[in-house]
Amino acid sequence: MNKFYRQKLIFQWIIAITLLLGALLPMFVIIIKASNQPLYYLFFMIYIPVAQFAFTPFCTLTGIYKYYSPMLLGYNATDKQIDLHNGTSFDYLMVMTHHKPGIEFRNRLLKYHLEGLLNIIQLIENKNIPETVNIVGTSYFLINVR
Repeated sequence: MNKFYRQKLIFQWIIAITLLLGALLPMFVIIIKASNQPLYYLFFMIYIPVAQFAFTPFCTLTGIYKYYSPMLLGYNATDKQIDLHNGTSFDYLMVMTHHKPGIEFRNRLLKYHLEGLLNIIQLIENKNIPETVNIVGTSYFLINVR
């Protein structure tokens, strides 16, 4: 699991809320400025990746993201559907930074993806996830691993 989530829960919440508030402020500034000058909407191209990074701890602690391995998560997982995604930029920073770029990095990432899929299978076998759940995901993160 991501080393951030091994910290004390109060510390996780303090960081998560700080990051969340820190990410919401620029969003409001962009929206307010864009109401007078629409070109400010272009700042969203920079803002979105920063926001995704900042929202990750909050989304994880509130259960919006459910991790099946350190780099495979389900977004809004329910008994009806699990939408699988690769880890976020926050996860890359916390989990993958000590792996060398190239083959070692690729193999570790694939290992985490396969580990997550095996964990989902085990959860289904143990009846923690219904067999009727629809598991949805795109292969874009597997295709780009070379």
